[in-house]
Amino acid sequence: MKKLIIIVFLAVYTYLFFLLYKTEKIVMLSFRQYVMKQDKNEQDKNELPKLERLILPCKEKLNWITRENNTQNITYAPKTVITINKVINTENYKLNLLTFNKEGVKKSVGGDLWLVKIKSVSISFSIHLTDNMDGSYEGLISIPHAGNYSIHITLQYSLCHGIIDPPLDWFKRGSFQGFGQTLQFGGEDFINKSLPIKYIVVKSNNNFFHQCHYKLPDSCTHLNSKYGYWENLKYNDCLETKIYSAKSLNYTYTKQKLDTLIIYGDSMAAFFYQSISKKPICTNLFKKCHKVYTWTYVKGRYSTEREDMKLFDGKDFNETIFFRGISDALNDIKHSRKNVLVINFGLHSIFNLQIERIKKLFFMFLDFVDKIKMELGKLAPLFIWKTMTETGQVKEYDKKMRFFTTQRSHIWNEFTIHEACKRGLSILHVYHMAASFPNGTFDRCHYHESAFYPAEKALYNYLKSYSFE
Repeated sequence: MKKLIIIVFLAVYTYLFFLLYKTEKIVMLSFRQYVMKQDKNEQDKNELPKLERLILPCKEKLNWITRENNTQNITYAPKTVITINKVINTENYKLNLLTFNKEGVKKSVGGDLWLVKIKSVSISFSIHLTDNMDGSYEGLISIPHAGNYSIHITLQYSLCHGIIDPPLDWFKRGSFQGFGQTLQFGGEDFINKSLPIKYIVVKSNNNFFHQCHYKLPDSCTHLNSKYGYWENLKYNDCLETKIYSAKSLNYTYTKQKLDTLIIYGDSMAAFFYQSISKKPICTNLFKKCHKVYTWTYVKGRYSTEREDMKLFDGKDFNETIFFRGISDALNDIKHSRKNVLVINFGLHSIFNLQIERIKKLFFMFLDFVDKIKMELGKLAPLFIWKTMTETGQVKEYDKKMRFFTTQRSHIWNEFTIHEACKRGLSILHVYHMAASFPNGTFDRCHYHESAFYPAEKALYNYLKSYSFE
């Protein structure tokens, strides 16, 4: 009888053990699958195309007519909760913002436009905050050197009003160049409130400066780094850890003579050309340098100065006229292997066209470049896409420049880099270089030429060693 009881006990024990093991295995497998699924979801979210990730919080809120105007949902800057936590075993800090409306109710949606600048006595740079789409925002503050730093945070727009598109007929309301429209809207959505300045003390130099470890796409050539920081008016370019001075540039002369360098673009391009025209890149490296100055179209070529400003003809944006400017610029140069076109457009487009439309325009431009390369072969010029610059920190609302916002310029910049790289264009980065410039802009969007001396040096170094053969 005892033996029978022992046998039954062992059988029951074995069965229960097997059942428990099987259940635990299933639970563990389910938990592992859940974790893998969560990781994949997080990975998918992080791997969204840069433009889509930036637009995502406002994807359904871009239409001017149907924009959100519920004042109860506007972020009330003074109630924003700021937390700054040190990342373990690094000299990096995590900045988090938690937003509330005027009544003190925590927000559950994103869509704010925040500007963040990091400064010390000698160092200056900017960071971009990620919109978590739940009323919170976060960013990594990566400090290159030990010292005392101040964090300056400004709320410019809420409810996606910093990214919102102009009305569909906005260009038609303007002059020949799509300029001079005035909104009846009074600018009530322009917040421009700064939060209390925060301070951090960094005790040691940072061996892993996060911005310098940002991975650039491999599909195109980068003349310089997308990121860097200014220190005592010297720019540390992360790509090659070279320091370029905003006070002076010591070029290395070369006997090589290239044919023509064209700087194509708006007033920022014109200022860039004005600076390099006196430097060895034009006086020594190229036989000829010239600029093509544009607003939306080439300025003064298809219209008079008066028409550019005051001819309100009711016509919509014309892609044919736009591309005629680029075609004419290429026709003006001798077809050889030693011509270079440094081009940028978008400064005017972002405040008079909708985002989807300027995206299509850029795709048309890339197709145009591919066509030129195919038709001319080795005689095609070298195309270099010069990135956009950040708009200056606006202090007063301007009805005529309503859609010229930092958020729209940032989206345009990220989108053009991403797509230009996919097509193999060379990239000259100036966006974060300018955004971090200690002296900022001297007006709505223009910087002193010294803000781009590092870009001039990067362009020179690249072209003097470039093989056109």
